[in-house]
This record gives sequence, C-alpha cells and structure tokens, in this order.
Amino acid sequence: MPRRTSTVQPSKRQNGKEGNVKQEDSASEDGSEHEDMNMQEVVSMIKEIEKRKNTKASSRSVTFDNKKSALFDQARKDADAILCDGITHM
Repeated sequence: MPRRTSTVQPSKRQNGKEGNVKQEDSASEDGSEHEDMNMQEVVSMIKEIEKRKNTKASSRSVTFDNKKSALFDQARKDADAILCDGITHM
C-alpha cells in the first residue's frame, strides 16, 4: 500500500533550509497497524474455529467408537446366549 505524504510549511528553519518538508501521514501508519491487528484477529478466529471443528470431530469419533464397542459387546453376549441355549436344547 503506497504511503501518503503531505506537505507542510515549517515555521522555523529546519536543517538549514526553508521550504516545504514532506511528512508521512500518521493516518496511513495507523491504518497499516489497524490492518495488521485485524489480520491477526482473523487468523486467531480461524484457528479457534478449526480447533472447535477438530474437537467436535474428535468427540463424534469417540462417541461412535463407544457405540460401536457397545454394539459388538451386545452382539457377543447374544451370540453366547444363543450358543448356550442351542447346546442345552440339544
């Protein structure tokens, strides 16, 4: 982003010369600092969103694994019960 400059008339002699002196506009410096702060805020917000997504995905994965384990355990119990009933029935 190009810097804006403004021309001011000094009231006293500066560096042995009179005339126009160029100064950087403080608004452009504030603007770039503000843009940097906004960029940092955006980056931190994106990181936080990604962290939440990962936590949610991890939570869903754990829930799925728990349900899967419970389902398999119940299937094993049912298979054992059927096997025992079949053996005792014969």
